[in-house]
Amino acid sequence: MKLYEETIIHVADKYKRIFCNLIKNGREANLTQLLRDESKPNSSSVSVLDYAKENLNTDQRFIIHIHFCLSLLHPEEREIIWREFFIVQPKRNKLDWWNYKYARSTYYRIRSRAIRKFAELCK
Repeated sequence: MKLYEETIIHVADKYKRIFCNLIKNGREANLTQLLRDESKPNSSSVSVLDYAKENLNTDQRFIIHIHFCLSLLHPEEREIIWREFFIVQPKRNKLDWWNYKYARSTYYRIRSRAIRKFAELCK
């Protein structure tokens, strides 16, 4: 499991570095639409697969690849991967964000499954 976590940490760091560079250089195109909130119904945005038709560089394709891998996960798994590895969440009241949604055993069961699935998808 530790190897999977290290893989995801590496992917998340690369993702953040590439996305920052794309934004800095003004080459992010419409990739920011990929960051939409999947939990909100009726959100009108471009699908990850719609970008496959465009002529994109390697960095842009990497960002799309990561979002596609995330889209293949169950929404709970996606949220855990995103919050645990891509966004640093401050603790509220000395509790982790997931304490408000899950029992400890449920959270760690979903987290383990999500880590394994996402790491294997990103290979």
